[in-house]
Amino acid sequence: MCEASRFPFRRVVGVELSPDLHQIAQRNVQTYRPRRRCAAVELVNSDVLDYEIPDEVTVVHMFNPFRGTIFASVVEKLLASAERAPRPLRIIYANPEEERQLLASKRLHLVGDVLPGWRDGTVPAARSIRTYVVDPGQLQRAR
Repeated sequence: MCEASRFPFRRVVGVELSPDLHQIAQRNVQTYRPRRRCAAVELVNSDVLDYEIPDEVTVVHMFNPFRGTIFASVVEKLLASAERAPRPLRIIYANPEEERQLLASKRLHLVGDVLPGWRDGTVPAARSIRTYVVDPGQLQRAR
């Protein structure tokens, strides 16, 4: 949240399930206020499965926040949002343990890889950051 707020995004939203971590995030955002370029920082204390993804979202950052069916559900919500309001949508995914699920939809493609050696074991996965794009044209072709 704090790092994203350093960029001139129209709005930055963070969703956190844990009330304790939500409170920590609130304190961090207040402390970080002088360095922000984005004035609209919103913290949501909610289960991500209950959170409605806004149709203007263009960048999503995840640091391996959940796995399995929860991850698949969030990806489907992101794709549904991109279908309702066609736009390029970037997903920045650190420690990409669920990459197979992400790419299985065939509606996203990998566009960048920081520390690409993680797949062959020369770099720990936790240090890898990959970027994927949902292209509105790709959504139509995948259907």
